[in-house]
Amino acid sequence: MIAEKKRKAKTIPFRPTKIPKESLTDFIGPIKNLFKIDAIHLFSNKFRVNVWTKEDKQDTIIPLFKIHSSYFVALTQSGEIINETKGKWL
Repeated sequence: MIAEKKRKAKTIPFRPTKIPKESLTDFIGPIKNLFKIDAIHLFSNKFRVNVWTKEDKQDTIIPLFKIHSSYFVALTQSGEIINETKGKWL
């Protein structure tokens, strides 16, 4: 009698490519003059999140855009955002 090989079930790794907008706004919280939030997928479940602000000054024609804060985050399977930022960007 030939023994059958038991096949292991392949597990598919969790590799999201987007973070839901509601999760991002909850993670960031209120920001004065918020223009946009960019979440750039880097690898696996890791993202770079940049928070942009826009300021209109009276004496200028062009508004001032700048990165208010930047985060290196991980997204869990349950949708939780974990801040893994190190350094001065907080």
